[in-house]
Amino acid sequence: MARRLAPLFLCGLLATPVAAQSAGELAVGSRLAGDYSALRERPLFSPDRQPPTRFAPAETPVIEPEKPKEPVLPVASQQEAPQWQLIGVVRSERLRSALFRVYADNSVFSMRSGESRDGWTLTRVEPFEAVLDSSNARAFIRFSDGQ
Repeated sequence: MARRLAPLFLCGLLATPVAAQSAGELAVGSRLAGDYSALRERPLFSPDRQPPTRFAPAETPVIEPEKPKEPVLPVASQQEAPQWQLIGVVRSERLRSALFRVYADNSVFSMRSGESRDGWTLTRVEPFEAVLDSSNARAFIRFSDGQ
């Protein structure tokens, strides 16, 4: 019987150091990244045991979209142009609008860039003028000289 217990006793003695280690020492999360440097330098599953070659990402070229060209329209004559007076402009990053007074009835209205009234569309708002397009002409209405 002693012969049967001897191998079990020896196995128990050999297993003692493994069992004596705490769970914290075995935890992968508690190890520092430097503990695994050999794995990075000599990967286990790479045939040549060399680390992979690092490639720099290729630069992606930035392609600017082409701005649509404005249609070339003839300048409207005094009779064709709207009978409006420019009395104010708003130019910001978010908003471009113009404030007009109608000569006929002295009424006031505003238009944002892209809006239309009486067949005229506000296409641009500059610091001192508004550019309006109709189907066949372009009108430039500037601030009056105080007349």
